[in-house]
Amino acid sequence: MRKNSNLFVHGGHSIVRAIREGKGLDRRTKLWRYLKEVRQNLIQENGGELSEVQHILLEEIIIGLAFTKSIYRYLEERNFEIVDDGGKLLPCIGWHFIAYQNSLTRNLMKFYQLGQMNQESPSERALKAIMKSSSEGET
Repeated sequence: MRKNSNLFVHGGHSIVRAIREGKGLDRRTKLWRYLKEVRQNLIQENGGELSEVQHILLEEIIIGLAFTKSIYRYLEERNFEIVDDGGKLLPCIGWHFIAYQNSLTRNLMKFYQLGQMNQESPSERALKAIMKSSSEGET
C-alpha cells in the first residue's frame, strides 16, 4: 500500500472549518483560551469599539492565528523537524502556511491602520479642548 505523503495531522484546516461554520473550538483547549485573549486584547487596544470592517478583519485574524498556531504545535511535537523521512519539506509548511502567515500580517496591519483612522490625533484633541474652553469663557 502506497503511503500518502500529504497525510499529516496538524488539524489546522479542521480548526479553520469549525470556526468558519460557527462551531467554534473546544473551550477547554489552550488554543481557545489564547485566541480569546488575543481577541480581547485587540479590541481593548482599539479603545473597546470596532467598526464593521474591523470586526470582519478581527475574525480573519483569529482564523489565521488558529491555523498557524496549530501548525506550530504540530512542528513542536516533531521537534521542529521540517522534512519528512524522504527528505522532502513537510506539506504543512508549504505555500498554504505561507499564505496564512502573509494574510495574517496584512490583516493585522489593516486592523491597526483602521483603528488609528478612527482615533483623534493629539492636535485634533488639543483643538477641541481650545474650542471648548473658549466657548465656556463666552458664556
